[in-house]
Amino acid sequence: MTVEYPESNCLDEALETLLDRVVEHASRRGFRASKEGVKSGIGFSVETPYLVAEGMVARGMLDRDGCRFSVSSTGDSFLQRTVEIAFLIRGESLFPEFDRGRLIGAVIYALYDWSNTKRGEEMLLDASRVLETLKRLREENPDAFRLAAVTLPRLYYEDCRYTPTKLLQEILEVTRGKQ
Repeated sequence: MTVEYPESNCLDEALETLLDRVVEHASRRGFRASKEGVKSGIGFSVETPYLVAEGMVARGMLDRDGCRFSVSSTGDSFLQRTVEIAFLIRGESLFPEFDRGRLIGAVIYALYDWSNTKRGEEMLLDASRVLETLKRLREENPDAFRLAAVTLPRLYYEDCRYTPTKLLQEILEVTRGKQ
């Protein structure tokens, strides 16, 4: 597989395409999200949203035709999962009620593969597993769910010390005796 990254002048278009689709999914779930709000939630620096867009192109989650982009079916499903996760944890996340989509952006950041070893399909599978684990935690271990809802969108993932899956495993270990 040859990985092709968009030129820097095309990254704005790639990011806009990604943000447009996220806002569409969010509005279907009843979220008040703006492209600016989602973008501000992706990571801890102004470059991070562009790195995510670039990586999604490289992983086939955004299809490219010159400097025009569209969201692939894998990318669309991945973005749907991020919105579902944000919707699920919203009440316990301690984000402001009208965050304009920052929580969704933070979930995109959390679920992105910072190790640069996974393909789009693997990222989608990971997002689906995280969603199912969070649903199970909400029912079986509310303390662990609350801790995950607060922590998941706030960790720094770029150093690869944590992934959402590793975070959830450690939360389960910490809260296991408190059930």
